[in-house]
Amino acid sequence: MTEFAGPDDTGFELDARNALRRVAGLSTELADITEVEYRQLRLERVVLVGVWTTGTLVEAENSLHELARLAETAGSDVLEGLIQRRERPDPATYIGSGKAKELRDIVNGHGADTVICDGELTPGQLRQLEDVVKVKVVDRTALILDIFAQHAKSKEGKAQVELAQLQYFLPRLRGWGEAEVLDPALHGFARFARVRLIQPDGSVRRGSAPAPERLRLYNTPWLAHFFHDQFALYGDPADLDLAARLLEAAYALGARDHLLIGQPEAVAAVTATLDEHGQDARAKRLRDALTGHALAFAGRGSALPAHEVSYEQSMVAPLVSLLAVGHAVAPDDRLLAALQPALRWLRAFGGPQPHVRLRDIGIRHWDGYWFGIERLWGDTFPHYWSVLTAVALRQLPVPLRTEETEQVADAIFAANLVDFGPNGEATSAFVMPSCVDGRPAHRPDPLANDQDWALTLMLRAQR
Repeated sequence: MTEFAGPDDTGFELDARNALRRVAGLSTELADITEVEYRQLRLERVVLVGVWTTGTLVEAENSLHELARLAETAGSDVLEGLIQRRERPDPATYIGSGKAKELRDIVNGHGADTVICDGELTPGQLRQLEDVVKVKVVDRTALILDIFAQHAKSKEGKAQVELAQLQYFLPRLRGWGEAEVLDPALHGFARFARVRLIQPDGSVRRGSAPAPERLRLYNTPWLAHFFHDQFALYGDPADLDLAARLLEAAYALGARDHLLIGQPEAVAAVTATLDEHGQDARAKRLRDALTGHALAFAGRGSALPAHEVSYEQSMVAPLVSLLAVGHAVAPDDRLLAALQPALRWLRAFGGPQPHVRLRDIGIRHWDGYWFGIERLWGDTFPHYWSVLTAVALRQLPVPLRTEETEQVADAIFAANLVDFGPNGEATSAFVMPSCVDGRPAHRPDPLANDQDWALTLMLRAQR
């Protein structure tokens, strides 16, 4: 362990990766912390740690000094400041497993209760670093949000800060279940998917039965998202590789001619992570495939291909998402032009309804059974597929996004919450009119099938 003597970094490259380096002049003694009534991090005795990837040593030190001032503003006693020289942050523990153990010893030696990292960490990095150092770990973004929370005075200001905190902490919340329960379940499904669902060519089976099945590209984006999330949680490079391989295989097998729910979003998320981890060329190939996919559909006009579930939320909403995400990845006037009629089609399927819970959710007319158990004609309800419309509206590029489209998206999300009960029970749809065909309605359909993925989409849209 070596103290920084000053700005001279001669010889640093030779030994920088072999030790955490202290930054002098960061110890403080502050007494009080302002009380706030919501989401307070309660940082007290803290050790700061940063990863120096670019720039000069002086710049890295200055960044940590700035972090110290932020920590002091939040009411913390800064006990130590450390910098680790790396080409890029470690995807698992931010500073690497060996340095994480060194950090644990420093934390124990000072009696610290919190580690603050000079950067924004993934949920997996936060969790795995906490597992090693055995104290709370927060990053720069969480610290800044906490400062805003402490100083917000008006109801409006507090509400805005709380919303920002909720959006930030959503993927980082660890209070939704015990790790000893969730971790085995997630790892177990990952093993099951690798063995029983994913084929050697990267295609995904319709189910786990050994009988021959026809190709179903529709399943690919869900598993790509799953393994990308696994990488964010646990930092295993094999999960990121598999997420990318699934998307690559989908395009090799013909995804360019299909509207796959979640495909553009999965490509955007995976390529951003590939970029962060030095796989620029692979990320570019996937982005190019997405751009070609979007442009191909822009050229189709209204001649959309057949879909296994042929109604608007399974076709027009994914079309709008594909064009919007494609435009976000590689802006193109052709995509923007194609979005305008596609958006009109999407809005035409919904509209103001007489019931408050049905705002901009299309009326369903089914001749017989639908996705539920009850046999009703002309039933009107918020079905979980309508969430796809809200997701598409949230993705619109700035020239097409309006206050109204944002309000409509929020209303659709809110309406679909009726499908989920406080005890954890759920339904595929809630039949909203008071009466259908002379029979009492206004009740959940007895069938619960895929509605949980609507909740997943709603949560992902809030990130």
